[in-house]
Amino acid sequence: MNAQKTIIIYLFTLLFIACGNRISDDNNVCDTVLLMDDENEKENSDNNSEEYGIENTNIIFSTSDLFSSDWLTSDEIEQKTSYIGHSDNSYIILPLFKNREIVIVLLDDGDFEMYYLCLIVDGFVKVDNNLISLDITPDWSEPENEVNVYCKKTFKIYEDYTIEINTEEKNGDSKVKKYTKNYRINDEGNFYEIERNE
Repeated sequence: MNAQKTIIIYLFTLLFIACGNRISDDNNVCDTVLLMDDENEKENSDNNSEEYGIENTNIIFSTSDLFSSDWLTSDEIEQKTSYIGHSDNSYIILPLFKNREIVIVLLDDGDFEMYYLCLIVDGFVKVDNNLISLDITPDWSEPENEVNVYCKKTFKIYEDYTIEINTEEKNGDSKVKKYTKNYRINDEGNFYEIERNE
């Protein structure tokens, strides 16, 4: 019994020392503890893969890649794709899927940055059409409706082009709701939400 208490005290002390003064702004939780959540996320992702029939769990692009990729201007993307739109947005080109051109679009209005995963259709991207674009904004966004719901998202794109989007929502009372949706691209070139074991 004393050995168990000693081990528990030792582990608690190690955790306390490891945390130091590093406290997360969002949850008042030590960064080291947050790493444990990453392991849980990996386990949840593995379960998600089984439930939704994701055949190849190799990730070709994810939220973390947004911040380490080279972004292209409209002129640069016109030279590399069929895109013919003109705007001040920034883009990342993703691998083709079913001969469909897919890009990530960064809309920056000066106050907020919004990120969308989009299919190029007839030379254009339309972020307001949920058949050909998916919101993947990783920071808390402004509420888009009267109930003041704020959202932030993380995503993974698997090699079979299953797109996993994890969403956190909070409203005025700061309660956070978390859920995951998975999408694929159909033969018509639209995104559609997939059900378990489709």
